[in-house]
Amino acid sequence: MFVPPQNFVPLGFISNVCATVSIIGAVWSKTSFAITLLRLATPGLWRNFIWFIIISMNFTMGLSALFTWIHCYPLEKTWNPMIDGTCWNDSGKINYDIFSGAYSGVMDITLALMPWTVVWGLQMKNKEKFGVAIAMSMGIL
Repeated sequence: MFVPPQNFVPLGFISNVCATVSIIGAVWSKTSFAITLLRLATPGLWRNFIWFIIISMNFTMGLSALFTWIHCYPLEKTWNPMIDGTCWNDSGKINYDIFSGAYSGVMDITLALMPWTVVWGLQMKNKEKFGVAIAMSMGIL
């Protein structure tokens, strides 16, 4: 499909906005699920681990969203490569984005498996624990 050159700049800006919203949406969905686990977790190691996940995910992915915008000077060069300015080395930004994506994936799996340990300590029938744990682990799919 052909995109007229006059649309490159607005398309680049919209692409940056979409990337930022996608990153924020992904991290906040994990954060909301982690907060749900916090409500179930007893004080101690699991609770601290869940807080670590929340803080580290928001920090890591927040930097990824921020780098989408600030990797060039002047700022407009981020979505308009035709203007004069400088940008960071592409490989550094790409490597960080790969790292943050991989970290996000590992946290997805961790958060999907964590209900088994958290729910199993609750005072419920084993059949109910199993059902709740399976329902909360559906994010692994």
